[in-house]
Amino acid sequence: MKPRTKMQKEVVQAFKGLAPLTEKQRAEAILQVVPHIAKRNSRGQFVCLDCGHSWTTDPSDKQAEVVCPHCGARLQVEDGRKKKYTFKDYFMTITRKNGYQVLRMWFLQANYREGVPATYWIDEAFQRWIAPNGHNEIVSRSRHIFSGYYCDNWNWQSDLDLRNAAYAHTIVPSEIIGKMSLIPEVKRNGFKGSFHRISPATLFTAILKDNRFETLQKCGQIELLQHFIKSDYYLKYWPSVKVALRHHYKVKDASMWCDLLSSLNYLGKDIHNPKLICPDCLKEAHDYGQHRQEVKREQERERQERERRMNEEQRYLANKAKVQTDEANYQATKSRFFDIAIADGEIVIKPLQSVREFLDEAAKMHHCCFSNRYYAKEQSLILHAIIDGEPVETIEIDLNTLQIVQSRAKYNGMSEYHERIVNLMNANMAEVAKRLAA
Repeated sequence: MKPRTKMQKEVVQAFKGLAPLTEKQRAEAILQVVPHIAKRNSRGQFVCLDCGHSWTTDPSDKQAEVVCPHCGARLQVEDGRKKKYTFKDYFMTITRKNGYQVLRMWFLQANYREGVPATYWIDEAFQRWIAPNGHNEIVSRSRHIFSGYYCDNWNWQSDLDLRNAAYAHTIVPSEIIGKMSLIPEVKRNGFKGSFHRISPATLFTAILKDNRFETLQKCGQIELLQHFIKSDYYLKYWPSVKVALRHHYKVKDASMWCDLLSSLNYLGKDIHNPKLICPDCLKEAHDYGQHRQEVKREQERERQERERRMNEEQRYLANKAKVQTDEANYQATKSRFFDIAIADGEIVIKPLQSVREFLDEAAKMHHCCFSNRYYAKEQSLILHAIIDGEPVETIEIDLNTLQIVQSRAKYNGMSEYHERIVNLMNANMAEVAKRLAA
């Protein structure tokens, strides 16, 4: 890619002068990045896949790690017949050049074969150049066409050159190798050597570009730093974070703390009040806030449902011609079932007698028996199970199969009487069949 900006031109000139990987860094990478294996067979014989040396121990010794007596490598013991292993991974070296922080990503492939010394291949995949203001440029190998999200598909015959950022450039290294050489701005903005399980490129860019991340780093609010870097959506709570910082409140669970702020905000509370946002027991405050939020949401749902149904009822009743037509059709198709009354002493099951009863049933039970026009379904018979004059469940029967399609309590749930209602209805399905055949 042709350099166009001042930074790109400086990077293109500078990256050619970077030092190659040293032998010490290479040895450290091989030691730390890839696994080192001793193959063990059933006779207690070990083979070091690092150097190829073999030795024998007591077969009853089932230790998980051994030390090769020839090369001194600490090895993980593996059983089985596999003789070849290939491992691929990435490591990073961190240096600086001409005032830029340079993150160099190296690809390491280890090839093991039983009985011969291991071979290792290392090459540089890409570099990330970070300016003191947090701006990034990528120097990288090219990638094969149609590589998509597969990260290892580098064209190793290509040169390192200035390129557009791609998904593969977000790889997180398994290890940082060697001593880090840092630009003064990174040290100034609070970095003290630990990445806190954050990608080095992400952390450096964040603390250089946004002083809020710099503040969290310097104040030791690592949980918030990790959480906010994952999603800057939560930075909307920054005023609350400043209140917590002023009161020396250490957030130990950032996700739970942000949920607490969200609940308080939803409930209309002051999320800048330290008494609310700096609780002694975060879990108790979080759980209470979630409970109050759910109660309010349920009340809001009920209010909206009441308004919707009220508006729906008003619109429907305003069309008198349609009401008369629907009522006449319902009476014509379902009146023969209206004298059905099934009871077991406590539960009474009766058909809905009119379209108006569908409206009332929907309002009481908070379901869709009216809005979905069940009264107009010729092959469905709608009944309700009543206890002490109040509906408990609404029942739909398919008149073609004489099977219960559904039996719903409030909010389309199931009541404690559900099994009794279903069994009672099934036991008296002949009442429906008798009137259907009439």
